[in-house]
Amino acid sequence: MDKISEFSLQVFELNGLFIGIGDAALKPLGITSAKWQVLGTASMGKAQLSVPHIAKLIGQSRQATQKTANDLVRLGLAEFHENEFHKKSKLFVPTQKGLDTHKLALEIWMKISNSIISQIAPDELLRAIKINDELIGILRKINGGNHDK
Repeated sequence: MDKISEFSLQVFELNGLFIGIGDAALKPLGITSAKWQVLGTASMGKAQLSVPHIAKLIGQSRQATQKTANDLVRLGLAEFHENEFHKKSKLFVPTQKGLDTHKLALEIWMKISNSIISQIAPDELLRAIKINDELIGILRKINGGNHDK
């Protein structure tokens, strides 16, 4: 097996582990990792975002992100607001309950993050981040910058 294929399989496993750990840790808050990813993207932005914009930022299809956004609205963690720039693409806006949930999720994640960081040398972690950034850039060029291709 070539090294990129081996690396890709490790990334898939790592992604699955992050999601599994996140889902278990966030269960008391009534959300999943997928819901937190969408809620967090909307909560941390300086501007209100549409679902297609959030989808692009997190590298998911618009349809998958829309389903998650709809679930968050049903849970009372977000609302859809009119978008003056695009009538059909409403803005996805966290409610106060959503912002509070996001804050609690961040606190939970920081405990997990600190545990991971304490077990990896800082220079090794920075090296991994640099390599991942390079690979993301290469893959975006190959994919024409589009996550949905």
